[in-house]
Amino acid sequence: MATVILASNPTRWPPCRAGLVFAMGQNTLGQLGVEEYDTDFGFVRRPIQVPDVTRVTTIACGHEFTVCTTATHNAMSWGSNQYGQLGRRVPGGKEFTHKPGVVETGRRYVCTESATVGTRPAIIRNPATCVFSIHAVACGENHLLLLDVDGCVFSCGSNEGGALGAGHTAASVLRPKPTARITYFLKCGVTISAVYASGASSAAVSSDSGGHNGGRTLYTWGANSDGHLGLGDHEARPTPTPVEVGGPVIDVGLGDAHMHVLYEPRSAGRDHSGDHAHSDGAVTDTRADTLPVVVCWGRSTSGRLGLGNVPMLVSGPAALRIQTYFRRYAASKRVRGVRDAR
Repeated sequence: MATVILASNPTRWPPCRAGLVFAMGQNTLGQLGVEEYDTDFGFVRRPIQVPDVTRVTTIACGHEFTVCTTATHNAMSWGSNQYGQLGRRVPGGKEFTHKPGVVETGRRYVCTESATVGTRPAIIRNPATCVFSIHAVACGENHLLLLDVDGCVFSCGSNEGGALGAGHTAASVLRPKPTARITYFLKCGVTISAVYASGASSAAVSSDSGGHNGGRTLYTWGANSDGHLGLGDHEARPTPTPVEVGGPVIDVGLGDAHMHVLYEPRSAGRDHSGDHAHSDGAVTDTRADTLPVVVCWGRSTSGRLGLGNVPMLVSGPAALRIQTYFRRYAASKRVRGVRDAR
């Protein structure tokens, strides 16, 4: 187990030092980004600053690897590279490194439909399209998703269960390769605003003006043995698949075997002039129909879904029952986001 801390609060850190990264915990494969560790157990027992990493804006951790984005829109990675999840070559051909390095995105790569995992993607030669700026990253157990400023999604690493969204479940990347663009979104003309990953599963939310449901559509793909992709079954999906949740998605919390989604009902923003007036002068408040709603699905053990006494696996609309509680709660405190622990 490892822990990383991003010191990015400008009120506590001067601009020249904002965006520093500190790490502690297990470091057997360099996942902390530092070479120092207790030789007996492979632990860093006190927070230590990760060298050569500054102006960090976001950070994500997978299983024994770490990736961050910087203010210059680069992505940097370190730790285990057994499946190519660092998105770059490690000097000496090693499968891990403690030295942070920039993900190989100096040139744009695109895979054709026939491309398989482990095959070098074709390079887009037009210099005008070679600017690659990373906006966000998400780490699964052994795979990485990168989102650029143009709303394109790239993936690399293990393809277990189709986690890379490449349209197949072929063998995982066994050697570091440049990240490959997920062509599904290109074909559908969808731009993405956020990406999520956990375990061998992935998710993305489209921009306000894109997606199959008119904007902020949820897409899921990868492993689905617990029904946590929200598609009503337990079949893995190697290609991103739209999920209907009832309205534009605000935020997503993705765990290894469950998912919570916060969305805005499609009735939100409507005129309340039609609220019903009772004979006693009271007016039925319909604002509950416009408050954010949380839905969830997946493995319910340990009460992680918050649905009470339900079957062990919830893969479909039964999870909608959670909205009753959150609508009552949201009447006084608006729900702003969701996060699921692995």
